[in-house]
Amino acid sequence: MKRKLTKEQLEKEFSELGFTNDFLFTQLMKDEKLCGALIERLLKIKISHVLEHKTQKYFRHKRESHGVRFDVYLKESSRVFDVE
Repeated sequence: MKRKLTKEQLEKEFSELGFTNDFLFTQLMKDEKLCGALIERLLKIKISHVLEHKTQKYFRHKRESHGVRFDVYLKESSRVFDVE
């Protein structure tokens, strides 16, 4: 059975989530502009043009090999960024 929370309880629970919380991090990184801005700020670089932006991106090189999941995958013309 789902519990009902008051607005104040929801706000308190949300405010206690940290940036490293998987749910919150994924929701924030779904925004391409925010994701790009974060990478630019952290790495002190400029991202020119985003070609691909995905959250929870799954790669598998060969059918018989194990795959890998990137929390955030951002590709520009000459670079690829994996944010974990």
